[in-house]
Amino acid sequence: MSNYPPISKHIDIVAVNGADHFLLRFRGRAVYISPLVRLILLEMASGKPSADVLASVNRSGILSRALSMVEFESVVANKIVPLNLSDTGGKERQAEQDIYLRFTIARFDNWRWLLEWTRHAFASKAFLLGLPLSFLLSLAFLLWHSAGSSDFPRVEHGAEFAAIACGMLLIGLLHEIGHSSAAYSFGAAPGNIGGGMYLVFPVLYADVTNVWSLSPQQRVVVNLGGIYFQLLANAFLMLTFAVDVHPQVTTVCLILIYLNSSLVILNLNPFLKFDGYWVYADFFQIHNLRTSGHAYLLNLLKWNKVSNRPVDGSGLALPLHAFGSVLFNVFLIFVLVQFFRLTSTDFYQFVMQAGAVGFAEGDRLRYAGIVVNALIMTIFALRLLRSGWRTAKHWGQQ
Repeated sequence: MSNYPPISKHIDIVAVNGADHFLLRFRGRAVYISPLVRLILLEMASGKPSADVLASVNRSGILSRALSMVEFESVVANKIVPLNLSDTGGKERQAEQDIYLRFTIARFDNWRWLLEWTRHAFASKAFLLGLPLSFLLSLAFLLWHSAGSSDFPRVEHGAEFAAIACGMLLIGLLHEIGHSSAAYSFGAAPGNIGGGMYLVFPVLYADVTNVWSLSPQQRVVVNLGGIYFQLLANAFLMLTFAVDVHPQVTTVCLILIYLNSSLVILNLNPFLKFDGYWVYADFFQIHNLRTSGHAYLLNLLKWNKVSNRPVDGSGLALPLHAFGSVLFNVFLIFVLVQFFRLTSTDFYQFVMQAGAVGFAEGDRLRYAGIVVNALIMTIFALRLLRSGWRTAKHWGQQ
């Protein structure tokens, strides 16, 4: 293989704390590579032909024996070519990322001053005390309020709705600042904060690609940083609720507490690529958790007992996540079908009424919601089918 694919000179390879592998960063992507792949990439990036690269590898003594040309070609074909590291290849993978329609809200250089303050929340004692205490405080408040009140407050004024929308936006930004602050506290400079779409949900994100050079324990802290700041926001909202300065302020605070707590639960879900997924993967030190789970199930279906051993150190964590993902997806499909059925029924009634006798002025907002729900669920279903097709195609190639 003298004509291997061109390798960009802009690849960045760094050591990982306490690990025997390296982190490869290129165009916003980060993957782990072995010392052998690292050496081959560095030699290839310098423009050397295959024979010279192979000679350099064998002279390095990185392996206990000499590598043959056939083995070298196999490493390049299976480990390097799929990385798509040419100067024109990075853009081709943009569509494969989980968040699409991205846009930048704040650049790191513009808010570094804020991180100099917020990073102190991740000092070891502050974090180890603050996270569980704020969690227990939120849990106690929710249990107390749900037990003492059967009526949930209703939004009756436009100002309340606007305040809730702004509050959720600020909580979302605070969540991303939490991730960035944790990364900054460990010396991994964060990137920009931006927004985009995940499935059919508008989301905010923080570029913390550099955390892959940290230890797994430090990455767990970074992964929990957003939830930590959300819980601190809950504590502030609960304090404002207790002061009871105005009925509308109290209503807004209560609704924000419930919405924020719901987001915390959603973010802890280990089967969606939210914070809980990365906490699970880093805590059990499973690289490429979802892909590894798919491979585990595929090997199980093939009765391949030798290659179906869990990755080192994961124990039962990988099988539990793999089977849990299947059950969660089945549940998600069931909920989706039921919701789609109900929405379709309402949409059909809307079309029939509008075509026959029209509808009252007061019903327009309700039916607008039905149309929006139908569109969202359709897009959601199409993206799930697309994701399922990619997974099935990947399995078929194994």
